[in-house]
Amino acid sequence: MYHVIYLSMVVLELFIFLCDASSRCLIFFPPQLSLVPQMSTLATIRLLIKDIGTLSNSLSDSVPKGSKDDKIWSVMNAEERDTPHETFNGRFDALFAEDCRDSDGRLHLVRRGKLGMGLVVSYLSKIDWTIGFPLDLVELKLQRLVTELKVLQYVPDSIIYHPYS
Repeated sequence: MYHVIYLSMVVLELFIFLCDASSRCLIFFPPQLSLVPQMSTLATIRLLIKDIGTLSNSLSDSVPKGSKDDKIWSVMNAEERDTPHETFNGRFDALFAEDCRDSDGRLHLVRRGKLGMGLVVSYLSKIDWTIGFPLDLVELKLQRLVTELKVLQYVPDSIIYHPYS
């Protein structure tokens, strides 16, 4: 007889540990989650960029509008590094890395409009992804941003109620 001992949300995905009395455990992943790594492809990267563009265009009004005073503007207009990959990596780490989250867990540098996410989408659309990019790592960074933008579609203008804080 197994009992649910742990239920967790991880990047908006669900997994469950089931353990029996002798501490033998199973991990249950719903069908949409895959434990088999899949090779990132150029098509996947392009689809993620398209998703970022679509989601960026429908951000909640509670997300601040971008301006030339914001970090997105300064990072996206900084000098390019030695390679396109180094430029991409540096820009995304400066704007959307895990250490760019606020106390509520949100990527606090996201801004809406052409001087916000519009700059990011424009930049991503111009990159030649076939030259020296580890697409698996690029996919992880783009997916992190897509996940955040999905959350920001629903942020209300009023204070967010956190029942478990």
